Amino acid sequence: MSSVLTRCRNNPYPGASGPVWMHYLQCNGSEASIAQCPFDGWGSSCGHYEDVGVMCLPADHGDAPYYPIRLNNGTATSNTTGGQLRHGRVEVYINDTWGTICNYGWGIEDADLACRQLGFFGALFSSSQSGYPVDTNDSVPIYWSQVLCHGDELSLSECHRSTQYYCYHYHDATVFCAGV
Repeated sequence: MSSVLTRCRNNPYPGASGPVWMHYLQCNGSEASIAQCPFDGWGSSCGHYEDVGVMCLPADHGDAPYYPIRLNNGTATSNTTGGQLRHGRVEVYINDTWGTICNYGWGIEDADLACRQLGFFGALFSSSQSGYPVDTNDSVPIYWSQVLCHGDELSLSECHRSTQYYCYHYHDATVFCAGV
């Protein structure tokens, strides 16, 4: 994690292609630049499947917690797979448990941000109907409702939302993301 903090102090990471130059990067978090972190020499036999990415948040994000998200289509979960369209219900990770987001108030701005947070270009559209298998006894919690994003956020965690709702899983928020 210290390596990530040091990397975030540098320019935002635009993506990777070509050779992998560094591996076993070991930052302690006090470095001003990633160039000050020890690593196992230039050049590497690592493949791009071992690439590391980071999400840099503004320094002034305050005490707002960051919650990871994923897509779940009822049969599998995924974050990103290069160049392919991805869709599913949006799930958020809070207190060591994955839960859903109610689609009340869920719009294209929210869907677009969810897709970008997962590494996609954005959302093609969002759906007002889950469209995914729903178990009426589903023990998965519904964490958020009335999510409202403006477009300048870096993650759904930064959007206004309610934790008070009357919602069922057939109202889970879903997205259809454009590939990477």
